Amino acid sequence: MKYLFSFVLLLASSCLQAQAPLFRTITYDIEKKGTKLLTIFQESRGPLWLGTSIGICRYDGINFRYLDKDSNQVTAIGETSDGVLWMGHENGIIEYTSSSGIKRLRTPEHPTTRITRILPDLHHRIWFSTYGEGLYCYDGTLLYHFDVSDGLSDNIVYDIEWQDDSTLWAATDLGITSCRFNEGIRKAGAINAAQGLPDNIVRCLSNDATGKIWIGLQDKGICYFDKRTGSIQIPPEASNWHFGQVNDILVSKKEILIATEENGVVEIHPGLPALNKMKPAGEKKIAAVEQLLLDRNEQVWMVSDNTLSLANCNHFQFIEIPPAFQDPVKAITSDKDGRIWFANKKGVFTKKDNNSPVEQVTISQRMDYPSIVCLYADKHGTIWIGTYNDGLYRYTPYNGETAHFTKADGLVD
Repeated sequence: MKYLFSFVLLLASSCLQAQAPLFRTITYDIEKKGTKLLTIFQESRGPLWLGTSIGICRYDGINFRYLDKDSNQVTAIGETSDGVLWMGHENGIIEYTSSSGIKRLRTPEHPTTRITRILPDLHHRIWFSTYGEGLYCYDGTLLYHFDVSDGLSDNIVYDIEWQDDSTLWAATDLGITSCRFNEGIRKAGAINAAQGLPDNIVRCLSNDATGKIWIGLQDKGICYFDKRTGSIQIPPEASNWHFGQVNDILVSKKEILIATEENGVVEIHPGLPALNKMKPAGEKKIAAVEQLLLDRNEQVWMVSDNTLSLANCNHFQFIEIPPAFQDPVKAITSDKDGRIWFANKKGVFTKKDNNSPVEQVTISQRMDYPSIVCLYADKHGTIWIGTYNDGLYRYTPYNGETAHFTKADGLVD
């Protein structure tokens, strides 16, 4: 398979401009038209699972296979340490996989409203958040209910996340509730505007490797809870938030991706002063992004506008060009320091790293740019420029010197 990579210029600017990731839309409803995609999940063995309006679908990267479908929509998917897959439905039904197929969890008390998130703990229990009935916890025998009467700030719970091994955070319409549950004893603590939360409507939660819990809000953007200081902090980059409702936060090794309701995905790059609105290459536009997933190959999957997309943020990226310099790239190379060099009929260009602008190289000798066919960077960092019918050029970056070699210098052609 041949891949065409289009490299283009970044305008020099005081604000952050990052590359545009390569998006690929995955068609998941070839045989079942009109299906609505609701959630995605990757199990420990690798395959992705799609929760849809007609049931649950397994995707192995090539094929889609629906399991025995339920009559209701699958709105949440989770997995316990024994490899059992759990499914929550729009009507509150909870199901799980077994060697004999899909089974329904049958307990005296059970949810009757949408399951919003499924999350196991280290005590072989599994938690379910709901839209209107608070939390449920199943210990393998009994299903316990945790709601406002137990200290939960609100029964509408959008998301749940572990702060540590024993404290569950619940994102609600009235702030965050920290929950502990042990042998039937329920304990809760509230985090809201009084504790520094910028907005009481909390839509999503996400842990990072440093122990911070990132918090997505209805109107006020994002903030995080710093476990070391016990305080709520707003990143400087997000202090002037104007991207609307936050639906999901994905923390990766390189950046923080924020899914919004009206402005697609917004990125935070550590150490840089501004936010970047992720713009897919080409004419594709993204508005409402419901969910983000980082798979085990560090690829980003996105549920947006009822489509499933793969955004190769860490593998493939496009570099945007101002229109005056746009032209098909004829040659490209990378030097010993990782700097990118490329050429088109308008010149030779270089880019130091992901966050620096592209610069046009000043060649001291006359060069027929449209004739360039190849570039090569040797171990010393010298750039060699091969042309069609104009010989060979040698460019030395540190002093800008250029040498030109033709048949007169011994080239055979």
